[in-house]
Amino acid sequence: MKCSVDHLDTSKLHPLYVHYDGQIQPQPAYVEFDTRTGDLTAGWDGEIGNGVPVDVWEGKRLRWPISYELTETEVNSLLDEIAEQITWDAEEEEWSVPSDYDVEQLAYNATYNTSAAYTARGIWEAADWYSDDASWDGATVTIIGEWTITATTSDTDLDKIAVAMQEEANGEGVTLWRIDSYLSDLRDEAIEKSEEA
Repeated sequence: MKCSVDHLDTSKLHPLYVHYDGQIQPQPAYVEFDTRTGDLTAGWDGEIGNGVPVDVWEGKRLRWPISYELTETEVNSLLDEIAEQITWDAEEEEWSVPSDYDVEQLAYNATYNTSAAYTARGIWEAADWYSDDASWDGATVTIIGEWTITATTSDTDLDKIAVAMQEEANGEGVTLWRIDSYLSDLRDEAIEKSEEA
């Protein structure tokens, strides 16, 4: 009997990256094997702090930490590699799983020993990614010559700019966070500048 691998299919560049507002660190990402069903999955921890579900605490679901900066393709490849090391022991009637160390090494290799590791740019705060690309002309800011924000730019327009920015950054191997606050801050600055004029 083989374990069942549930590959990610999110169409997100970094599907395990989740960063709650007000939290310093993103949520931890993991690979999980359910010893009751034989299902191998990847996900992120929805709990803030160190809490874990009871069945994880009891060892019914095994979790191994992985980098939230892995791309969807890298996560799915890692799941396949781990699955190769999970076997059903018919005599003992239980799953034989790789050691924590073995999974740690596979996760390390997925993160650092792939060609993608040298081309992917990872997770960036929007203000840092576009810091050199925002130019002011009076009370109007233009970002990479493509998006313009003024004191009267609506929330709807900011939302459209945010979507376009994420798409543009994804094309360069980057997932942005705090886009909304970055754009709001620029609009606030435009309002201040327009009031000073």
